[in-house]
Amino acid sequence: MPHRALVSSASSRVRSQRPLAAAAAETWGVPAAEIVAKGGKLEHPSGKSATYGEMAAKAAERLAGDPL
Repeated sequence: MPHRALVSSASSRVRSQRPLAAAAAETWGVPAAEIVAKGGKLEHPSGKSATYGEMAAKAAERLAGDPL
C-alpha cells in the first residue's frame, strides 16, 4: 500500500526533526511548536533560521545529556 508507506515516511521525518527543532527553540528562546522544518532548514516566524547541520551538534548534545 503506497499510502501507508508515505505516511510512515512522513512520520519518520517529523520524529527526526523534533530534536533539531528543540535545539533551535532552546538556542533562539522560542517555543519549539513555532518552528517549521522545510527545505533542509528550521525556520521561525521571527525570521530566525538555521540548517539542520547547524543544529545537529546542539541536538546531539541535548539527546546525550552531555556537552560535546
